[in-house]
Amino acid sequence: MDPEREEQEFERQEDERLRRAFERYDSLHKSMGQSPASRNAGEKPRAQDGGGEKPRAQDGGGEKPRAQDGGGEKTRVQDGGGEKPRAQDGGGEKTRVQDGGNTSCNLAENLNADWSPEEGIAEENPFEEDEYEYIIDKYVDLYNIEMANRASEEGFLKYPYSSALLVRYCDSMVISKEFDKALAVLDNYKDSFPPNADIYLSYSRVYVGKKNLSEARRYYEMAIAVESFPEDVCDSVHTLAQDCMEIEEYQEALYYLDRTAELTATWNAKHNEKEKDENLTSFWFDYAFCCEKLGQEDKSVELYQKCLDIDPFNDIIWHNLGIIYDKKNRFRDAYEAFGYAIALNPQNIHALFNMGQLCIDCKMPQEALKHFNDFNRIEKNNPDGICGQALAYFQIGDLNQAEILYRKALIFDPEHQGAKAGLAEVQAEKKLQEKIQPRRKNTKNKDQADYSDPADLEGV
Repeated sequence: MDPEREEQEFERQEDERLRRAFERYDSLHKSMGQSPASRNAGEKPRAQDGGGEKPRAQDGGGEKPRAQDGGGEKTRVQDGGGEKPRAQDGGGEKTRVQDGGNTSCNLAENLNADWSPEEGIAEENPFEEDEYEYIIDKYVDLYNIEMANRASEEGFLKYPYSSALLVRYCDSMVISKEFDKALAVLDNYKDSFPPNADIYLSYSRVYVGKKNLSEARRYYEMAIAVESFPEDVCDSVHTLAQDCMEIEEYQEALYYLDRTAELTATWNAKHNEKEKDENLTSFWFDYAFCCEKLGQEDKSVELYQKCLDIDPFNDIIWHNLGIIYDKKNRFRDAYEAFGYAIALNPQNIHALFNMGQLCIDCKMPQEALKHFNDFNRIEKNNPDGICGQALAYFQIGDLNQAEILYRKALIFDPEHQGAKAGLAEVQAEKKLQEKIQPRRKNTKNKDQADYSDPADLEGV
């Protein structure tokens, strides 16, 4: 066998070994009644309360109450912007790691005393260090953060000399927002390793989470200073940018995205490679998202268009374009963009909701009702969606159905301002019609009157 074929066969066998290690680890936990791999920690986003993707109030709009807050302001997703990239949520980027020196740290004395590995797993079914790394990364890819945390802690307990597992363990705590615990572990073990860029970048992630951006920047600079090949940590720097996005520090996120671009260009030139399309899409998407949040909407549209040149069938990108077009009063473009998003993914609740709201704003209540109905079939008992239906019925003129739906929304959220305002408007409209209706009933139709009584001529 020639050397190239031999290397390919070795890589295939290694991939198979790691895959089987994950299956074995996952099976062990399933046998203990946990079913870890199937329990996805990243639950589907909810328009009301999920993962920072709430419908939000946007400045401007008409004077009629809207589903979110009744003040005439449009409800839009994601606090002023579009959806975040799915693949990157929750620290989905893998961190490149390097092993440090050996140490005899007694980790068991310093870890969370409330948790210990399942009895028998470590002793009867030992996993190698690289197998733990693969297992952790696999759970992160599956958005099963609970099991990623467990495997990280268990792996580092068994291999406390591994900087790779230390980084993964701290990353899992960052994802779980256990920043103080992550900082304590880093402080306790940092001196056990030689200067290590990945450990310094873990510090940066922790300090971003704690919103200490100056300290995060300091550790980033330390990481670049000690790394012999700084371009090798470009993925980790991109993850750091996404951490800034998570805490809505978009200008700081752009700083790290710019550094990511520089490092990536160096890496590609060094290896004579072209950047992969999926990496470009992720990068431009994040950059566009930050520009939108910072009010640089034209730049954001330009970058989203770059994403679509690579991935034209991405419903999230089309949805986010629709958000910007709507904010710029380009309603036809927004309508088309939301339409593409829904056609590509009929389960995209954000596109359904915002298309419904756009149709309300454009006085198309029948079509709005269709989209809110689709939204509510997915997001059951969501007061925002129920208010959207109510507003559509209000525009249609079915005040009774609108009132029923506003009251239903208040059952699920008694303090929902949109439902309160909408119900008040419906009741006011009903009272107005009640005052007008009796006069109409008591007024004779001139074409039907026989005027036999002279009194009938009065006012004719």
